[in-house]
Amino acid sequence: MAGEELDKKVSLEEKIIKDIEKSGYPLEIYTTSMLETKNWCVINQDGYLDVEEGKWRTVDISAFKRIEIPSSPVYRVLHLTLIIECKNSEKPWVFWTRDKEGQRLFELLLAFAMIKLESRPLLHPLRVEKMARCLHYYFPQFNKVAFIFYEAFKNGKKEDIFEAKNQVIKALTYKRREISETISKLAFNNIILIFYPLIIFDGPLYELELVNEKPKLNPSQYIQYFTSHGFPEPEMFIIDVVRKDYLHEYLEILENEIKRLTQALLSLEPPTQPPP
Repeated sequence: MAGEELDKKVSLEEKIIKDIEKSGYPLEIYTTSMLETKNWCVINQDGYLDVEEGKWRTVDISAFKRIEIPSSPVYRVLHLTLIIECKNSEKPWVFWTRDKEGQRLFELLLAFAMIKLESRPLLHPLRVEKMARCLHYYFPQFNKVAFIFYEAFKNGKKEDIFEAKNQVIKALTYKRREISETISKLAFNNIILIFYPLIIFDGPLYELELVNEKPKLNPSQYIQYFTSHGFPEPEMFIIDVVRKDYLHEYLEILENEIKRLTQALLSLEPPTQPPP
């Protein structure tokens, strides 16, 4: 009798483990662990208000990093926020990519619209160019950007990419406004905040390009996905889509980015006037 109960218990536990493995739950735990090894402060299942639908929702992960720059002439604190959704799927994700070169979207003058940034005191728009050169969105090795996505073999089912995209954008918009209001009420000064939308994906990821007018698939570890969101005035976003196997390297890229940003802030003059 005791043996039968033990068998049932083991069987139930095995079923639970198999069910967990099919979900994004282990990926969220793995991502949390990786972030914490890089000294990010992590909040799991962070709440935000979906203003469009009037509902309280959660995003998988919000991660924060605060860097003190006491010798900076203007901004003494650099505060970074990652807004992350974790997706696990056997269905391949495919993104149609194009070269950034020659695209007006990636001219540095438009960085003010692309980069999700808040600052106290206000950063003059023409100085955003200097900050943009430090961000991985503008690194020369990342010379392609995705505009259209496709999920293979979905058979009419709801697209995970669309859901994840909306989650990170809505959560980022809410968190950005929330933090901005907080620093205004508390009269925070000398602080610059940057927000990054991010999707961690455990599954097959591909870039699609046209070669001699025929589609060609290339396996990928990392894709910058351009999208817009909002009505009646849509806002532009770049969402990083990162495969699980590339997460460690991606976080290293962010660490180097932080160093570049710190150096830029050290040389930044008071931002209330345009650059000479």
